[in-house]
Amino acid sequence: MRGQDVGLLQVRTGHDDTAIGEDFTVLRVRRRMLTQSYVGGLYTGRRASERRRPMNTVGVDFNLGT
Repeated sequence: MRGQDVGLLQVRTGHDDTAIGEDFTVLRVRRRMLTQSYVGGLYTGRRASERRRPMNTVGVDFNLGT
């Protein structure tokens, strides 16, 4: 898509006797506006196979260039 940047990373770690397996997800979306400006969002998630509640974080950022 023109004017938009998207990045996605999904990683799964292994499970052994000393550590539980986990899933990590990062998603980044950025929309370019005008000539030098953008608005973007970021999502990060961490989920362990033995943990009931996933740990999620969401953020928004922008840059207004003149």
